[in-house]
Amino acid sequence: MSFVALTALLAVQDGLLNLDERASDTLTEWQHDGRRNITVAQLLSHTSGLGPGDDVIYPARDQFAAALRVRLIDLPGTRFHYGAAGYQAFGEILRRKLRPSGQTVEGYMRKRLLDPLDLHISSWKHDDSGNPLLHTGMQLTTREWAILGEFIKTCKKYDRKQPIDHQLVERLFIGSEANPSYGMGFWLNAPLPYPRRQPILDLQPAIDGDQIYPGGLKDIYAAIGSGKQRLYIIPSLDLVIVRFGREDPFSDGDFLSRLLTGHPQPDAHTH
Repeated sequence: MSFVALTALLAVQDGLLNLDERASDTLTEWQHDGRRNITVAQLLSHTSGLGPGDDVIYPARDQFAAALRVRLIDLPGTRFHYGAAGYQAFGEILRRKLRPSGQTVEGYMRKRLLDPLDLHISSWKHDDSGNPLLHTGMQLTTREWAILGEFIKTCKKYDRKQPIDHQLVERLFIGSEANPSYGMGFWLNAPLPYPRRQPILDLQPAIDGDQIYPGGLKDIYAAIGSGKQRLYIIPSLDLVIVRFGREDPFSDGDFLSRLLTGHPQPDAHTH
């Protein structure tokens, strides 16, 4: 999802879209029900109010199109629902925005993000109609992940020569009221709101406990993959960390504490 969020920023710079525009301006099928007020940013932050949509999206031949059939289960902006729906719906928005120029979503991602960084995807899952999956299914080496982390860390600095404006990049790392620990495509080292309006497993489906590193640096950002794969970016330490592992008990907080301080994290929980 981190690649897709970065692609969205490039699309903003290219004048294709605005993060705060209504998705229904492009997805006209949503203009006559509660989905008409969903913004692009809410799709990318999993706060659109759409259900996860896995049962609708995964069996479909065209998963971009199928995302438009996912129903609203909460008012936009009020709840966090982690799943495929938002990112696959964004894929349909981008497909329609690119259609006049004859570009595909995957072609645009490669041209604007992957190729300039010399990133080579080991494998990338596609649906039966040839669309890349935007919410999962991309495999990279540790080196490729480190390159991405360095790129993001560099873009956060104020420099007019950077490929993505640093103020725009900051949008990725601003949590929502529904879930302060998730921005757009990245998890943040921020505690969950209190009182909680949702169960912790809904708000933190991939992280142990309340946050990435309790008591640790605030500027820890993480791209989280299946199998406990991690990309941590810590700008204040000028540090990028890539962790590959297995589906064994693992604690982000304990891992980072041992790495950064040499001591275990007593408040960490494994999952």
